[in-house]
Amino acid sequence: MSSIFSKIFSKKQPSQNIFSKKNKFLLINIGANQIEGLIFNSSKKFLQIIDYKIEPIECFGVFESRDFNSDVIRKAFSALFDNLKIKKGEFSKVLVGLPPEILKARISYVDLHRTRDSIIDVKESEDILQFVYQESDKLYHRQILEKYKILPEDFLFLRRKILGIKINGYKVPAILGYKGKLLEFRVLSLFGFTEQVKRYQGFLKEFGFQDIEFFHESEGIVAELKRGQKFFGVLIDINSSSTQIFWIKNSALYWIGDFKIGDSLFQEALSKHFGMDKSLISELEGKFLEGKVSRGLQEELRELFAPLFFKWVTGLKQELASLEKLGFVPPQIFFFWGKSVVPILFQYLKKDIDWGGLMFSKNMKISFILPRNLQVKGPTAWLKNPGFTRTILLARASIYD
Repeated sequence: MSSIFSKIFSKKQPSQNIFSKKNKFLLINIGANQIEGLIFNSSKKFLQIIDYKIEPIECFGVFESRDFNSDVIRKAFSALFDNLKIKKGEFSKVLVGLPPEILKARISYVDLHRTRDSIIDVKESEDILQFVYQESDKLYHRQILEKYKILPEDFLFLRRKILGIKINGYKVPAILGYKGKLLEFRVLSLFGFTEQVKRYQGFLKEFGFQDIEFFHESEGIVAELKRGQKFFGVLIDINSSSTQIFWIKNSALYWIGDFKIGDSLFQEALSKHFGMDKSLISELEGKFLEGKVSRGLQEELRELFAPLFFKWVTGLKQELASLEKLGFVPPQIFFFWGKSVVPILFQYLKKDIDWGGLMFSKNMKISFILPRNLQVKGPTAWLKNPGFTRTILLARASIYD
C-alpha cells in the first residue's frame, strides 16, 4: 500500500485559489497497526488533500516489553514525519485520532423540569447547562462502568457537546431567551483511557508538538450532518479489534455503540489459511476493493469467513437490540472501513442473515461511504477507498465546530 501512495503523492498536490495557506493542517490518525499522516487545506465546502503517508507499526500487539513497544511506535512516528517532510515549527498544532479501543464516545440524554414558564436568562442558562453536564457525566460514568468495567479515575474526559435541545417537545438552537417547562438535551461525551492518551501525548511532545488535540470520528459525522450530508440509517466502522456503530435519524446522531470484534479476526484467518504475510494481505485487500478477485476465490473466502461473520453479526445484533427499544427501523447500513472483509460481508448480510426479530427494513440498502462522498479533493485512487473515510471524518471534526 505504501508503494501505491508514494506514486500518488510523488508530487505535491496543487491547491486551488479557494484554499488559504494559513489553513493548512496536520492530522495524525493512530491505528492498531499503522499511523496515518494527512496534511490538508480547508474551505467551508471542501477539504484539499496536500500530502498523505502511512507508516506501519510492525509489531503492535505482540510486544516483548513496554520499552520495546515504545521504541517501535517512536520509529513509526519518526519515519512518518520524515516521509511527510515536516519542517520544525511548520505546524504549531497537531490534530490526533486514536484507536477506538483508546478513545471512545457516547451519547446521553438529560431531561430537566422547570417549575416556572418564564424566559430563561443568562444566569439560569448557565445553571441549567452546568446541571446538564453534571447529569450527563453521571450517566456516562455508569455506562463506562457497565460496558467496560473501568472506574472513572481510569479514564480522561476530553469534552462534551450538546447535539440537540428540545423545549416542550420543540427543537430549539439554544435555551437562552426561550421559555418552557420541559427541557430535553442530547449530549455527546468523549473520553480516553488516561494512561494511553497521556502516553501518545508524550510521544508527540518528543517530536516538538506542544498543542495536541484529540478527536473522535463521531464529531466528524456530526460535522458532516451540519453541512447537510444526508446520512440516514446505521454507520458501521470496522476497526482492527472492534466495530463501532452510529445511529443517524433525521440528520442527527442519536446513539453510539461498539463491540470487541474487528478486522484482525478476518486477517488472522487469511494469514493462517493462505500462509500470507501482512504485505500480501494488503495486496489482496486492494484487489478486493478494485473488484479484481475471481468468483472462485470469493466463494473460498466466503466459506472461510462464514463462522467469523456469524460471530461478528451476533455482536452487531446485540448492540442493535438497543435501537429496537427506540422503535428505529434502519433503512440503510453504511460501511467505511473493513478492507477485505466488507465486499464479502455485503453478500453475507444480504443473503444469509437471520436478524432474529430485529426490525430491519425489507429493502434495506448496504453500501460504502467513500471519501469522494464527503466533498474532498485529492487523488482519485484515494477518494475511492473506504479505508480512508475515517481519516476524512477526523479532519472534518477538527475544523468544524
